[in-house]
Amino acid sequence: MYWRFTILLSCVCLIGAASHSPAGEQEERSAQVATDDSKVAKADPKAPKDDPPTAKVTAPAWLNDARWYFIDVDRFRNGDRANDPEGTRAWAATPPADPPGRSGASPPVRFGGDLAGIREKLPYLQDLGVNTIILSPVWRMPDAPPESAIDAGLPSDFRHVDESFGVRGPAASDAAEGLQPKTWKRTASDQLLIDFLAKARKAGIRVVLDAPFLHAGDGFWAWRDVVKNGKTSKYADWFDVTGWDPLNWNKWDGRQSHGARFKRFDDGFAPALEEHIFAVSQWWMDPDGDGDPSDGVAGWRIPEFVDLPVAFVKRWRTRLHELNPDAVLVGTIERYARPKRPMDYFDVVMDGRFGDAIARFFAANSVNIKKRSIQRLFDDLDALGTDVHRHMPGTSIRGGGGRWHNGLLARLVYRGTRHSDGTPVYIQPDDTARALWRLATVFQHFYLGAPLTAYGEEVGMHPANPRYRESPMWWADLGTVVPDDYRSDFFALIRMLHTLRDTHAALRSGTYRTVLVDEERHLLAFARTLPDSEVIVLMNLGNEKQRIELSVGRPGQLVGVLTPQLTPMTTRPSKNKGEVPKLLIGGSRQYVSDTGTIRLAVRPMAIRVVLVLENVPGPATTKPAQRP
Repeated sequence: MYWRFTILLSCVCLIGAASHSPAGEQEERSAQVATDDSKVAKADPKAPKDDPPTAKVTAPAWLNDARWYFIDVDRFRNGDRANDPEGTRAWAATPPADPPGRSGASPPVRFGGDLAGIREKLPYLQDLGVNTIILSPVWRMPDAPPESAIDAGLPSDFRHVDESFGVRGPAASDAAEGLQPKTWKRTASDQLLIDFLAKARKAGIRVVLDAPFLHAGDGFWAWRDVVKNGKTSKYADWFDVTGWDPLNWNKWDGRQSHGARFKRFDDGFAPALEEHIFAVSQWWMDPDGDGDPSDGVAGWRIPEFVDLPVAFVKRWRTRLHELNPDAVLVGTIERYARPKRPMDYFDVVMDGRFGDAIARFFAANSVNIKKRSIQRLFDDLDALGTDVHRHMPGTSIRGGGGRWHNGLLARLVYRGTRHSDGTPVYIQPDDTARALWRLATVFQHFYLGAPLTAYGEEVGMHPANPRYRESPMWWADLGTVVPDDYRSDFFALIRMLHTLRDTHAALRSGTYRTVLVDEERHLLAFARTLPDSEVIVLMNLGNEKQRIELSVGRPGQLVGVLTPQLTPMTTRPSKNKGEVPKLLIGGSRQYVSDTGTIRLAVRPMAIRVVLVLENVPGPATTKPAQRP
């Protein structure tokens, strides 16, 4: 079973808290992006001030029920070949080798995925049980990015969708558009996104958009004006310019690349830039401007928050909630980030460090079971839940939201082996690794939170295998030759987990308690509890069958026991019989003994799920997974 922890991406952890808590202005730090406070500009006297410390904002209630799915738009599905940009590669399971001389400074590889393709596969996402999707940036990009531009994909305009994701044709000139939204004109590509939002909403799926509001590409309309007019440009204070003669500026990633960072003051961005971001937000959250945001996007995800002024984020979040109380603002903590204060100014945080904590635990088992510690796993997770999330007004997403997060799978399959150049050696996973994937997947779905799956994870795609790191999604009707790594049984597993979450509210919003930690026998169990129901997840992480007595419910109570089981590790449909691997769920019922316990036998590397309800449902079943 192929799986990796991504962002997102991966699970959502729900940390309950009542309201927005005041906090200081200390910025976060990251091992990946270093922030030098000495370069932060002093406060602009004209800049808007921070919200009063007593301001309270309640996170949307729907976050408890979210089942997230991250889509890299260019790589999910090509639904309209007419909009493919020049140089689009063929849709294939394994991308061809990079052309000679290509380096990290080259334009990104494009495969032609678009909004039309995602729209076609909304039924597929419904079948998987997804109800909230995050899209990678879809904003207009330069018509002809520099051949060597690292940031060839950086946006040139947040007001419009790029035609390579929408409709190929004459693009509206941004020269006639100003800061006032009344001067903005919808393009055919913009309308395609709006129509997609309506179809997704009808399918019961919310859409969150990426908001890379830290920087702009070379083609960004305001930056072009600065390059042309220098310090006399009315947008001069938008960007982090360090010198005017000659023009010099801080690049978007702190390196000598293209693009420009927005200038941050100690209390926010330039006032006009902030108002532009607020206007762009409303432009997409209430597309027809009638005051009803139900036809717009559900929220925004900030892929890199480390440089965002906290004061600005608080004002932005307040504006979003004024426009739509159900809107969500999502922050991101990268795998190696070290935030130093609660992230209480977001509705939800995607915490990539969660995947690392899981990887340290489950990957240790695949190499040497004696090296893992169940207690250390819970200690690590408790630490993550208290350092930045304890004051969260709603939820936090742990695991990340992009295909670059690779903590679990890489550690499971690399096992410390590297090539002479230092790159990891890919090892085909064995049955033990697949069993650990299943355990880790169940854990991250049932632990505090709701799941996030990155596109392709549900059928076996993962970046730990270098062949699939930048692969487009596997669709047989697009000419994909489905590889041996295809896992229809894993699709069925994730769908079953989504179904259980949807059926049992305790798995979405129940409190957490540890039920069993047995280091010697490699057993762990935890419960999610509401006043009228409880779900207990029991895992045998060892290589031997175990029999245990588990304290549940009350004496004489009838409880249900589920045993998810995958068929033998056949990864592809049989050419002769057309059979596909299936997920089997054995269901049984037991009465709780006079001592308040039930007896369970748990096979090696297996899971038992105990449902402690007033009315226990019958045995659960799932239909066979459908290949994409």
